[in-house]
Amino acid sequence: MLLKVQAGVDEYVSDWKKYTCSSGSVAQGDPLCFAIAMRAESVASLVGISLKGAQQPKSPSYIGAPPSELTKVVQTTVAASDEAVNAAKEWRAANCPKDYACTNKTLMLDMAMTDLQTEMKAWELYLK
Repeated sequence: MLLKVQAGVDEYVSDWKKYTCSSGSVAQGDPLCFAIAMRAESVASLVGISLKGAQQPKSPSYIGAPPSELTKVVQTTVAASDEAVNAAKEWRAANCPKDYACTNKTLMLDMAMTDLQTEMKAWELYLK
């Protein structure tokens, strides 16, 4: 489950870098970078949904509470996912590329998705 959502985060960040996207390129109306940014909310949401669902008894993905050695990494990953989702919602509300706030909101989105990728890397020790 987590390997698939980690792959989604990695693909998002990789695409952002591969196409040299930035807050400036989105503000200038680059359609490819705009499309990549549009994916952020769904990619980040899947991380949180997967980790939260694994702990909810009525969820089809329920596996129980995380072991004590994973509690911290689960909490920080969910927090990073929530932050990225919020950044994506704020980005959408900024009316990119037409609004001045777009540049700042795109930068915040980029940083939030990079932070989420960093948090997902912490799972590599447990997923191998």
